[in-house]
Formats: sequence, structure tokens, C-alpha cells
Amino acid sequence: MLTSFIAHARRRSLPSIATTGVTIAIVDSWGSDTIRHDLHVYDQAFGLPAMCGEEGVTCQAGMPKFDVFHPNGSPATTTSGNGTGLENKTAWALEVSLDVELVHAVAPMANILLVATTGSETLGVQGFPNMMKAEKDLIDNHKVQVISQSFASAEEAFGSAQSLENLRDAFKAAAANGVTVLGSSGDGGTANGTKQPVGQGGSLIPFPTVEWPASDPLVTGVGGTYLCTDPTAVATQPRTVDSADPPSNCRGNPGIAEVGWIASGGGFSHVFAKPSYQGTLPAGRTAIGSTRGVPDIASEASAAPGPSSTSRCRRADRAGLSAARVRAARAGTTSAAPRSPAPNGRGSSGSRTRSTVVTGSG
Repeated sequence: MLTSFIAHARRRSLPSIATTGVTIAIVDSWGSDTIRHDLHVYDQAFGLPAMCGEEGVTCQAGMPKFDVFHPNGSPATTTSGNGTGLENKTAWALEVSLDVELVHAVAPMANILLVATTGSETLGVQGFPNMMKAEKDLIDNHKVQVISQSFASAEEAFGSAQSLENLRDAFKAAAANGVTVLGSSGDGGTANGTKQPVGQGGSLIPFPTVEWPASDPLVTGVGGTYLCTDPTAVATQPRTVDSADPPSNCRGNPGIAEVGWIASGGGFSHVFAKPSYQGTLPAGRTAIGSTRGVPDIASEASAAPGPSSTSRCRRADRAGLSAARVRAARAGTTSAAPRSPAPNGRGSSGSRTRSTVVTGSG
């Protein structure tokens, strides 16, 4: 039901999204030890085509491929000592499962490359540089056509505009090579914090902010919505507004198919000027001033309703059940990004499109 529900709700037929031969890179911190197993369980549960590379599958010609790339090596699942806990892979497993499984649900014949970098994007100074180096390597070697980023941090968290500029090489390479790059706009509205130095917590920035990379003009920023359509409809049925079922925001906005999610990140960049593609907007849209507006597009991100995700590693972490598996409802613009179908990406033409196949904010 999940696949047909997403296809119906977004008014996109799966064949138009399921591009055979396209490779989507999903960039996440640390990765997951059980993702090949989790993907197999998910595919069986929702009737999705098997992928070459998932657990228990014999590869055949024409099958979409799943693989994992560890550009900085693959450290132990858990760490010992007095660390921050952000180095624990099991804490990231549900994020990884959500991203990989939803991308496969909306693009079932696309290849998926999970890029598991070391370091959280919000911790210390290693996270973002490792992620950006990995992305640029994939682009330079023509290994991917789409990049989905399930991470973000406030522009001000980088200390200076130049520090942020130093991380943009991958996006410039993507624009030059016609690679679509998506990024979640964040799950904290306009209230964002600084990155966390090792051993310390971050602090709240005392004014409204937006998050990067979604705020970058070379990235399609993906925001979140509440989806207010019939959850029982299948992909072949017309899109039908449902204002009676939860969430309450749907009931409070009768007749509206999607309502802005209260926690979705959004606003205006303090670093980037308004790009030319935001100069002329469709009738009825709020005009954008002199700086980059975020997000560009939006998709369902609320936990009510929320997409399902299977992660054995995450349940094992919480409940100590090494063989258990859990199907969990998960939300956030991390969820929205992987589900936004991206047309031609933001290539050298500079055109902007939001893709539900690529990023999220975690």
C-alpha cells in the first residue's frame, strides 16, 4: 500500500520515476550494519522489486543494484569510552533505512548507492568535509546522476560565509555535469543551532535561520507538508482530498490536499543572493526578496501520516533484541527529500527542481 499511496498522493506514476540505469546516491552518516537485510524485508512487505545487493537475492540481468560505499572506512558499530554517542551506528540505522527504502519505493528500478561517511554533519569539523569530498568523487568519476542529502545545518553554524563556500566544490561539479542534488530544509522551522564541538552541546542561534545545503542555489531544497489525501486510494485512482482523517492540520484546512508542515525548515538565506530562477514565480506565490528563498519544493514529512521503514539494527539498539525487526513511522524533511522525483536536476542550465528521491534533514 505504501508505494501506491505515495504514487497516488504525489500524482506521479511509478513508471515515470522508475528510471532504469539511473544511480541515486544517498549520503548518510556512518551507515547501517543491517541495511541489506532491512531492504529485503521492506521489499517483501510492500511488494517492491528485489535489488541486486540486498540480502538473500540472486542477482539477475536487468535488476536494479544496491551497494554501499565507505569513503572513509567502516568503523565498529558501537564505540567505547566517553564519546558523544553520535559515533554509534545503531543510532543512525533508522535514518539510513528510511532514506534507502523510500527511494526504492518511488524509483524501484533505479540503482541506489548508499554513501556512508564517518562523522555526523553536526559534530565537530569532520562531518561536512567528509560528505562533500565523497560527493565530489562520485560526480568527478561519473558514478551517479542524483544525490540525496539527508543532513543539514544552519548557515551560521559554519562560522563564516567563506567556510561554507569552501565546501561547495561538489555542488559546482554537479551543476557542470548535470547531476541533480537535493537537500532537506530541516525539521526545526527557523529555530536552528550551531554545530556541536566534541564533548560539548551546540547552542540555539537567537534569530531565524535556514539550513545548508538546502539554502545553496545549486541544490534543490526540499521542505515538508502534511498530506491530506485518501490513504486507501491506489495509484490508478484520482487524487482525492481527505479533510476528515488526522492530522488535525488537515481537518483545519478543508479541501486542501497538502498543508505546510509546522516543523519544516524555511526562510531566506543570509549567505546567498536570490538566484535568477527565483525571479519569476507562479501567480499567487509569495514574492522573494533579494536573498535565496528556501525551500524550492515540499513533500509529505509529518509523522501523521508517515511512511513506514524497516530497521532491525535500530530495534536491536533500543530493545536489545538482536534478531528483531521493526517497521516504524518516521517523518521529517529527511523523509520528504527522498520522495521528491527530480526531473533533470540542477545542471549547467541552473534550472531548479525538487526531488523526492534525494535528501532529508534527519
